[in-house]
Amino acid sequence: MPAKHGSVIAIMQWTMSCLIAGHHICIPEAIYYELRRELLRAGKTTSIVALDKLKELFDFLPISSPVI
Repeated sequence: MPAKHGSVIAIMQWTMSCLIAGHHICIPEAIYYELRRELLRAGKTTSIVALDKLKELFDFLPISSPVI
């Protein structure tokens, strides 16, 4: 696994502190879809597995008119 850049580590720490504090982080499914599509195109299977694990931590907003 490649080394994580300092800004990635900082974002991960901030995200975890938000979750520990009881905040809900919501990700639009459109973002998930586009990122997954690009990872599939690039053949990054390890990253796809990591992306799928995010569904355990975050709420995903369905693609709908009110969300868009």
